[in-house]
Amino acid sequence: MTRTDTPIEGAELLDLAVSYLRDDLRPALEGRHRFLTLVAANALDIVARELSLGPSAARREGGRLEALLGKAGDRDALNEALCDALADGRLDESTPGLLEHLFATTMDRLAIDQPRYAAYRRELEASAPVE
Repeated sequence: MTRTDTPIEGAELLDLAVSYLRDDLRPALEGRHRFLTLVAANALDIVARELSLGPSAARREGGRLEALLGKAGDRDALNEALCDALADGRLDESTPGLLEHLFATTMDRLAIDQPRYAAYRRELEASAPVE
């Protein structure tokens, strides 16, 4: 690694840590420590995706919740209101926009937590525009 005068960004630090864990440390380990090093690298990958994708996913989710519920608020409060409305039957699967919201929220979460998940990949391919 070459040192420059440019400060290293958080995402780059995470990438460096993941690279060290996967490429340098893990091959030198065995058994439980080898496995736990992979777990740590995977956790750091999730943190990096959360930092890069999470804010925009949260904004999209908040916007969908506001449209669905017809009121503004913070995302946690709106999610709680959505859960209450589903629990008491004010909203159900026939509510316009509900299933689309749940699907989009799930896809955003999978992009962060499990981007290699087979069902997620299939849905991405199915929804990709045809050229």
